[in-house]
Amino acid sequence: MRSIVRVTGVLTLAGLLALAGCSGNPAPAPSATPLGDKTGMSVKAEEMPQVQAEEGLTPTVTYPLKEGAESPTPTPPEDEAPIAPPEEGDEAPPEESPTPEPPSPYIDPPTSLQVQVQGDEGDGDVVGENDLVSVAFVAWSWGETEPLGGFNSWGTRQTMVFPLGTQGPVLALSRVVVGQKVGSKLLAVVPPGLAELNTTLGAEAGTTSVIYMELIEKFAKDLQAQDDAKPTDETVGPQIDGALGHEAKVSVPGGVEPPEEFTVQVLATGTGDEVAAGDQVLVHYAAVDWNGVDGGSTWQDGQGPTPIVVPSDAGETVTVFAGLVGLPVGSRVLVTTPAKERAFAAQAVVIDLVALPAPVPGLPEVPGDAISLDLEP
Repeated sequence: MRSIVRVTGVLTLAGLLALAGCSGNPAPAPSATPLGDKTGMSVKAEEMPQVQAEEGLTPTVTYPLKEGAESPTPTPPEDEAPIAPPEEGDEAPPEESPTPEPPSPYIDPPTSLQVQVQGDEGDGDVVGENDLVSVAFVAWSWGETEPLGGFNSWGTRQTMVFPLGTQGPVLALSRVVVGQKVGSKLLAVVPPGLAELNTTLGAEAGTTSVIYMELIEKFAKDLQAQDDAKPTDETVGPQIDGALGHEAKVSVPGGVEPPEEFTVQVLATGTGDEVAAGDQVLVHYAAVDWNGVDGGSTWQDGQGPTPIVVPSDAGETVTVFAGLVGLPVGSRVLVTTPAKERAFAAQAVVIDLVALPAPVPGLPEVPGDAISLDLEP
């Protein structure tokens, strides 16, 4: 159950939570169809969209045309003179009937999920059913050239990291990548029958979506932070149990006063790269509030470490991950947050910095926008 954070405006974690269905409920039984099964994915390449991907730019898409049809050319808007109001005694002009939409020049999309490798296959490891994957990702509705809302790694400057499995719409995404090699560029057509995925992408129900993704990295779901990180002084306040590189638990012993301000205690210092504001980081965490209410644990939910985007500072909002800037990957920290306007109790969160996913290929190395991640009860 990943209940301590509410995320706004960021694809990585918001997409993960929505797609993986991390609600604290038991995972459903495995699908009878293996995730790597490509049965029925036999549509010819000429019946699939074509994607042009230039380094550092959002990929563009074109669609196969019906015989004799021409690709539509966008018509720029014409400058029109303002219409003068009718003078007294003049008859109002008759209302014009709406112009019917012209038939689509494109062929009908495939009716089943289709996945094809674009160009040469990658030379990395094969993705398995129990991995997390990091992809550069963009999606369109069939026949449209404008990316669907927010799902554009080249626009957000963030890869999409998600755990493979059988929950909800992530099942279809899992079928796209399981069995593929890291480094591959994949094109997928998602039919209306997979409506849960289509609507998650931002498409209208009953439509077909097109996905282009570059498979950048894979991580094992049992990936942990360093077990040889250098311990620091003893923790003040909440109690942390669990060896470095393994599951951590946090509790608040009786008599420990709640914090009056946002605090970060480094429990052990790793040797990885330092985290910068705007970085996406894979973390493990466990949380509890001063009333003893469990705030969730990534070690317990079976999805592996979760991606977060590190905000630049706490500002006026209590932000769990704002204190990670400047810390090396592999570290373990304890964050405590004060009660927020009596809305909920003070909280203690132990966080392990597990890994820094690689950035979107080809983009200049400039910090992304700071993202605010607010605590909720």
